[in-house]
Amino acid sequence: MAVIAAAVGFGLLAAPSPASAAERTTVVLGKIAAASGGTVTAGKVIVLSGRASSNLKGKKLIVQVKAGAAWRTLSATPTVTSKQTFAAKVKAVGLGTTTYRIVYPGTTAGKDLSRSTSSRSTVVWQWFPLAGQKTVDSKASYGWYEPYAQAATMAGVYYPEAIAGSSKNDRTSWSEFNLSFQCKQFSALSGTDDSSPSDSSGTSYITVDSTTPSKGSVPLKLGKPTAISLNVTDAMRLRLSVVSPNSDAVTAVWANAKILCKKDVNPKD
Repeated sequence: MAVIAAAVGFGLLAAPSPASAAERTTVVLGKIAAASGGTVTAGKVIVLSGRASSNLKGKKLIVQVKAGAAWRTLSATPTVTSKQTFAAKVKAVGLGTTTYRIVYPGTTAGKDLSRSTSSRSTVVWQWFPLAGQKTVDSKASYGWYEPYAQAATMAGVYYPEAIAGSSKNDRTSWSEFNLSFQCKQFSALSGTDDSSPSDSSGTSYITVDSTTPSKGSVPLKLGKPTAISLNVTDAMRLRLSVVSPNSDAVTAVWANAKILCKKDVNPKD
């Protein structure tokens, strides 16, 4: 009887408990990356990838993003592969530092598998129209005006949301917008409004903290606009300016002007 009792006791000690089996259930979110372009941008596809324990092969996972104090479930339900990996494609949401997580909800169907979660943060960037930002400083005078948000037409194309400013007689007009070290890229189509004189001349400038990049200046002449993309990382302020020697006012336009930021820096009320 003693031998039988010992054997039974040994068997009880050796048998794995549901709790110990549950502890082996693991998901690890290893990376969050843009599907293309390199920058995690709101509304664009990102990929969340990582690994899981072997007992989760073939199991579906849940993707969530933290919205305030709560977790919001996204549409992707990635499946753990035979190599114990997973990859989920979702459209990026949030702004600035945003936390995502992968969840295995756990199950008792067939085999007890505990709940497991793994989270990781990334910076989500968003494009903001410059026309929606406040002008923090400007300069203008009689017969010309500083760049401000208005509709414009270049090369026969109407742009309802543009920045435009006018100059004549070598007078420079300009407007400045805050970036406040929160942005990384400026993009626009730069050119001359179709209402300008046929002999339009002069230059429009994009200045970043008192420095005009080599691609920041565009000759003022009627015709197709020039696409501009400038790095504004770690910049405080952006200035748009125009100067023309014409006796009649020449209007410079920055159509579809926008800034890629991790915060809506200085929106209009």
